[in-house]
Amino acid sequence: MLSSAYLFVPAIFFSYLLTLPPTFLWRDSPEFANVAFSLSIAHPAGFPTYSLLVKVLTFLPIGNIAFKTNLASAVFSLLTVVLLNAALKLLINRVYPSAPSEDIQTSSILASILFALGPIGWHNAISAEVYTLNNLFIAGLIYLVLLWLEGFDPRWLFLSAFLYGLSAGNHATVALFLPGLLALYFIKRPRSISSECIKAILFFPLGLSVYLYLQFGLWQTLLMIGETLRT
Repeated sequence: MLSSAYLFVPAIFFSYLLTLPPTFLWRDSPEFANVAFSLSIAHPAGFPTYSLLVKVLTFLPIGNIAFKTNLASAVFSLLTVVLLNAALKLLINRVYPSAPSEDIQTSSILASILFALGPIGWHNAISAEVYTLNNLFIAGLIYLVLLWLEGFDPRWLFLSAFLYGLSAGNHATVALFLPGLLALYFIKRPRSISSECIKAILFFPLGLSVYLYLQFGLWQTLLMIGETLRT
């Protein structure tokens, strides 16, 4: 059963569906829809994580490719809202431990709704772009880091490192979070680099290995170019 704290989520998704375009929007949307469908390569930096995840949704038996890739953004945005709400609860409880649970829940829900239905968030949620997936990774990363801070369970740290690598395969702006993440780790773990830290570092390239997909995508792109030239 869906928790009462998340009853607003279906309403947000319904709002997205009502405004979801049946075709492409402007800028990079046609390119990303084509790349996800054909598993070819987008403009630099390739965006392999986006292509692979959206490809799964292109198998849905509804609508055309443009609609399904737009729908992928709506799904990513909805998951972002869920993780953002969970992360805000942890953060508010950490900053204001004596705050009533009802106030924490209300604050996190209102902030999540404002994020989801704001003009920028709503626009990105209905167009085939990488931004909603980038938001999802950032929200997930913040949530995992907050879980790690709760009891310093290394599993959350390892998962954070893996997710960070995977998110780098979607958008390079996640690199801006690295200084803050490293500062937070060494503030909480001021001793020299431990085996826990080394293991976490090893999980990063595991997520980043999604870039190996570009080798396959290169061949797909060359085949498409060859077919175009023959016709």
